[in-house]
Amino acid sequence: MLFSESVIGILSIWLDRGVGILGAVYGILAGVFVARGKLKTLILSMNIVSVILGMVLLGVGLFAFLSGQPDQIWFLFVRIGAILVSIFFPLFFVARTIYRMFELDKMKLKDLA
Repeated sequence: MLFSESVIGILSIWLDRGVGILGAVYGILAGVFVARGKLKTLILSMNIVSVILGMVLLGVGLFAFLSGQPDQIWFLFVRIGAILVSIFFPLFFVARTIYRMFELDKMKLKDLA
């Protein structure tokens, strides 16, 4: 067994909380700053880091599954990884598209001036 059940319980709580806080911080930052065209590097970097973290957790979960670990262990990593990838991967393209539209609007305003 890779971890004891008590360690898995604590790890599950902290990973769930961490992903929830990450999503909340991202949602607040994106909601406030993407529409204004600000903090582009931070927002898109948060997306990329979250997707990479999700893929790593999916890989750890897959490795744990293939090595015969109990369900509590591999399912935790697969669940958190799948949540991160399925939420932050599409949002990367949404944020990037909005930033591109904002930049295009800025260029149009410069052309008019």
